[in-house]
Amino acid sequence: MEEKFNLPGVEVEEVPVRSYPYNDLACHLFGYIREINDQELIAQKDKGYRLGDNIGKTGLERTYEDYLRGVSGGKNFEVDIHGRPLRLLANQEPIPGNNLHLTVDLKVQAAAEKALDEQMAFLQKYTKWRNAKSGAVVALDPRNGNILAMVSKPGFDPNSFVGVMPQTVADKIYRNPLHPLTNRTIQGEFAPGSTFKPITVISALMENKVTVKDRFYCSGYDPIYKKLFKCWIVDATSGPREHGQESIIDGLKNSCNIVMADLSRRVGADTLARYSRFFGLGKPTGLNLYPGEASGLVPDPEWKRKNTKEKDWHVLETMMFGIGQTYLTVTPIQLAEVYAAIANHGKMYRPRLISKITSPTGELVTRFNPQLTVDLQLSPEILSVVQQGLTEVIGDGGTASSAFVGFPLEKYPIAGKTGTAQKPPYDNSGVFACYAPANKPEIVVVIFLEQGGSGSGGAAPIARKILEAYFNLDKKPAPVAPATPVDVTKPNATGNSASTDAQPPVKKQGSTPEVSTPTAPATGNGRSTAPLVQPEPKPQPESSQSVID
Repeated sequence: MEEKFNLPGVEVEEVPVRSYPYNDLACHLFGYIREINDQELIAQKDKGYRLGDNIGKTGLERTYEDYLRGVSGGKNFEVDIHGRPLRLLANQEPIPGNNLHLTVDLKVQAAAEKALDEQMAFLQKYTKWRNAKSGAVVALDPRNGNILAMVSKPGFDPNSFVGVMPQTVADKIYRNPLHPLTNRTIQGEFAPGSTFKPITVISALMENKVTVKDRFYCSGYDPIYKKLFKCWIVDATSGPREHGQESIIDGLKNSCNIVMADLSRRVGADTLARYSRFFGLGKPTGLNLYPGEASGLVPDPEWKRKNTKEKDWHVLETMMFGIGQTYLTVTPIQLAEVYAAIANHGKMYRPRLISKITSPTGELVTRFNPQLTVDLQLSPEILSVVQQGLTEVIGDGGTASSAFVGFPLEKYPIAGKTGTAQKPPYDNSGVFACYAPANKPEIVVVIFLEQGGSGSGGAAPIARKILEAYFNLDKKPAPVAPATPVDVTKPNATGNSASTDAQPPVKKQGSTPEVSTPTAPATGNGRSTAPLVQPEPKPQPESSQSVID
């Protein structure tokens, strides 16, 4: 600017720079922008992109690039022979991009991020699960598919991609063995462990291979395969080494491997695979978010013949399939859809992040309505059996009971399932899936905590904090100012005795608020920015849970 008179033809302009004010919060959801590369420039040549323009690379930035970009501005000058401007011929102001109205509940998102971070830090410091350094959380509304929170750890700071990235920062991102750019909620493929067991129970009930009156006996070991297949209770740190007599409801409550092994043998691998696919496993859910979803894997004997050296499928593999192990893998978003279907009477909605798009001045551009993708038409009687079993998982004696001690279950009953996924030589991973209220579900929460131990001790405490945030149970009562001394023997202005019992009303969260990314000053190419809400601080975890399923 100081030298502009000595630099004819050179003009200095101030332009807004992309800024993410809350750093890595919801980073995989929003994604990041970066300068367009040669390949993108060729592919987008008909859309007016030029060298130096920014373009969305991942997340919502990439998925909705055409809506967010806006229109670039520019000026045309008449100049003299030395390149000095004489007069302005034309001036095109940049036009901000459109606004995305998100389904995300920012309070739930912030609570999920904080809870996952705190739990991983706690496990690394105070337990043997020192490798609990990555995980994923999905929360959605089973009634319409609205995603309320999407968290993948470790994350990254999108601000790092604005301007020149220092080599040290690039190394932390691109050379990190935990792959922080991977969105684990849609691209991570994990063994679901015992969270798969409701599908095993449903398949057996639907195929008339079991009834609620049937009884099973768990001695800790399978009666046929003995030590080759045992129940998790055998390795429990304390307590009995068998579950004894059980029904299928008890089998879910206790997460008994022996019950599920018996059911798996009765229905067979092909039937388990068929019902898994009914629930949407083995294929993307249809969520519109770049770079797209992984499909997961639903194995069966035919798949094994085509894809492994050992062509024969064994009964022991069917039993492992029934408890969510062997070759079976799912993504967190897929598992959330499974539990949404159980919560919503068999109806599954396509998960979505955007409810509508509006122009910078507020006019409606397009609306995205909920899409019912599958109606499993499950028998109400069968669903009620599974739902009862999942509710008892949280209640007294259930595998998740210790994680919800003190939670107001009488007001907000929870149905859920713990899981511990094994993948030698790595440490066990904790999985937990639930929905609440169990009698009128509004929210489904799924946690995958890689190498985090167990579903009960590792993952379930995270879900509790998320549900506390959703139902506004995380707010401490406001302090009441000391009352002015009152002579209770004397009447007040109304003629009644004064009372100090009044308490401020507690506000209960109703329907999930719609979150809009408000119009912000445009960058040079017209892109809008999306400020976030500062999350409230949350307390540290108090204790670790016992290592059980």
